[in-house]
Amino acid sequence: MSQPRFRNADTIRPNGSSSRTGSRVLILQWNPADYGNTTILYPDRLRVWKPRTMIANTAGKRDIFEDDHHPLLLNSSGYMSWAPGGIFPASCKFNMRKFPFDEQSCSLDVSSIGVCYKI
Repeated sequence: MSQPRFRNADTIRPNGSSSRTGSRVLILQWNPADYGNTTILYPDRLRVWKPRTMIANTAGKRDIFEDDHHPLLLNSSGYMSWAPGGIFPASCKFNMRKFPFDEQSCSLDVSSIGVCYKI
């Protein structure tokens, strides 16, 4: 039996739950009864600041969410949700000593960078 060959980088396809970010913005709360029972808004993605989200142990470009076409959701309690996705190469080490009964895990170091300007 021959061992399979693995590339140094494989493609990771995160689903929405693993790449979802959200925060509660108190100033954006409203009473749905005052606005026709509207509980959810989808703000224009180009008018809302979003952090640059990157993966530190990538085998490719670090800005993994360049595609800025993912919708935003704002609910009446002030919770804003953004669920970006992407396809990016990740670099992980494999331990094949127990092949074919091995189990692998790979940690993805995801971080967000915010920029603050003093005016």
